Amino acid sequence: MARHKTACNLKPLHKLWLYSLAQASFRESALAAHQALAVEPNRRETTEKMTYEAFAECAVVRYGRPFTPCILPQARAPGAPDPPRLSSRLPDEFVELSERPGARSVHEAVMRLRNHYFAHGDGTEKPFRYRLVKDNDSVQLHSDIWVTTVTPANLDLLMKLATSLAGQLNNEIIPLLKACLPGLSAGQVATFSFTRRLR
Repeated sequence: MARHKTACNLKPLHKLWLYSLAQASFRESALAAHQALAVEPNRRETTEKMTYEAFAECAVVRYGRPFTPCILPQARAPGAPDPPRLSSRLPDEFVELSERPGARSVHEAVMRLRNHYFAHGDGTEKPFRYRLVKDNDSVQLHSDIWVTTVTPANLDLLMKLATSLAGQLNNEIIPLLKACLPGLSAGQVATFSFTRRLR
């Protein structure tokens, strides 16, 4: 199969890459939330509880990925000037594309969960609890951390927001596809990525 050559400069192609990655992340977030919500509420003990927590945390982290800066490798020939700096994240205002009531507050709550509880170990947000337990003649120290989770109602809001944003991104991606890959027709596949050149 012949490679499809792009017909646009780096900035639109980068935007296409950024939006496509965001759309995939939102879809993965919605799917993870759906899987968490499929766990029966009255069976959220032991294994079922861990399954719910794992999918809920995945939904939060995947949703936050497009709004979080990442390392965007930009190859350049030795001696060539540095390429233009390209944003590697969506602005928070992007969430308003969803047009869902309360979208901004859901977004801010999800990003706080992501940044302080799930994707990072923020010490100020994770207090430990210590208990001294007397067992016969010995005293034992037990410690645990306050557990933060996503309630099913909030997870449902996240799933709907992520699904909405994934759908709305089609309105952004389709014109970019037409501009960057004008000769692409049904059945053809075009692949592109940003890769790091080793020095």
